Amino acid sequence: MSDLGELRIVVCHRGWVFVGYVSRKEGPCGPEVVISRAKNIRDWGTTEGLGQLTQGPKSGTVLDSVPGGTCCLHPLQIIWSGPVAEKGWDEYLADK
Repeated sequence: MSDLGELRIVVCHRGWVFVGYVSRKEGPCGPEVVISRAKNIRDWGTTEGLGQLTQGPKSGTVLDSVPGGTCCLHPLQIIWSGPVAEKGWDEYLADK
């Protein structure tokens, strides 16, 4: 685990899927989930679902930058999250 939190894929309401370092903090409006060095996973590029991305993106995976590299979410926006291998993802994430 990094100083930034645990590297995870996070599935949110309305079809948003992010990958990045996830931590929790108390924000000005209450609890927040912060995803640092975040990327939006626009197209999974898999044939068998998100589980295929645990070791890193596939050749068909499409990643989009997140402005400022950080997402702040209310915990209730998150539907599911799961850990991924840092070794497979680190080079693809924003602002090392």
